Amino acid sequence: MWLSLILGRHSGQPQPYTRAQRVFVSVLLMLFVSLVLVEGCLQIALKVPFMIRRPAMVSVEPESQLGWVNREGHYRSPLTRSSATVLPGGFRETGSGPWNAGRDHVLAIGCSFMFGWAISDDETFCWRLQRRLPSSVQVVNAAVPAYGTYQSLLTLERYLKEYPAPLVVVYGMIGGHEDRNIANPNYVWLISNCFLWDSVGFPFCTMDAEEGLVRHQPFYCHTWPGISQSILANILFRKNLLMARRNKSYTPERKQDITRVLLESMDQCCRAHGSKLVVLYLSESNASGNDTFLADHYDSFLPKKKITVVNCLSCNDASLRVPHDGHPNGEQNRRWIDCAGDIIAGEVEHALADRHGSLWRVLHGP
Repeated sequence: MWLSLILGRHSGQPQPYTRAQRVFVSVLLMLFVSLVLVEGCLQIALKVPFMIRRPAMVSVEPESQLGWVNREGHYRSPLTRSSATVLPGGFRETGSGPWNAGRDHVLAIGCSFMFGWAISDDETFCWRLQRRLPSSVQVVNAAVPAYGTYQSLLTLERYLKEYPAPLVVVYGMIGGHEDRNIANPNYVWLISNCFLWDSVGFPFCTMDAEEGLVRHQPFYCHTWPGISQSILANILFRKNLLMARRNKSYTPERKQDITRVLLESMDQCCRAHGSKLVVLYLSESNASGNDTFLADHYDSFLPKKKITVVNCLSCNDASLRVPHDGHPNGEQNRRWIDCAGDIIAGEVEHALADRHGSLWRVLHGP
């Protein structure tokens, strides 16, 4: 019918279609063909299959304040040949036995690096840390994939309302957390492609005129139909997101100031509950392979605030990443524990002595 409308004839009978209608349909048809050609060229140039498989984060679920949280369950990945166990409360298994709120414990917060994405439970930093500490001390892995400093702070605040205060809080920091704290549109676009639901909330912060931190409710990103099948649709979605996000209190020039205030707030929250904060710089799989800017930006700040910091940055070597994924593998997690394990254990020992007083010192020495 379209062809007959364009040509203006059909079975020798006079056509009821006007010239304007034929032109309109011709333009639509040419536009459709052009889009198909552009999509095909993009598929060939970028060497991706027609169906764009999103690396779905099936171990998380939506949450109104934090954006998303870990979902209880046991998860296996055929791609990375790993398995992950998420316990009730959203905590990753650390091999410390059933969670007991009455035990002395260490709380780990952060993103997928601290969570141990794409590796099995017994390869994670927190599993290895559990074996560095006294058997009476439990390690609680409350890290959540794709979190930044702000979501980690919210996690800590919520945790302290529901559970006894930990001896030590270990925050695993990567360079990308700065952008996550302000809901950078490129980060929002990337994470939106990894979730199974169509509306994702991203909590973020800004600074007011008096240099005070302003906490915002989540910025919701509504994904478009077809972005998991079409590269062109995904590109247009990203461009639209860039424009929309920049009209929503987006302040990239203040991301380091915001992150410093968040770190200070995290430390104040710990001190108010008698806990000790330890910040770990973790290596990040990025194009440059160099995260030394973390040390450059925060080494002069954290010691002034009497926050313990451990620099575990290392080279971005392929042998330290999970094949087909890019996250740190078990060997990288082992190197992190070699770097920070003794320091954290020392902080735990001091916290035990402070919390339990002279009896602990008599039993365990000075």
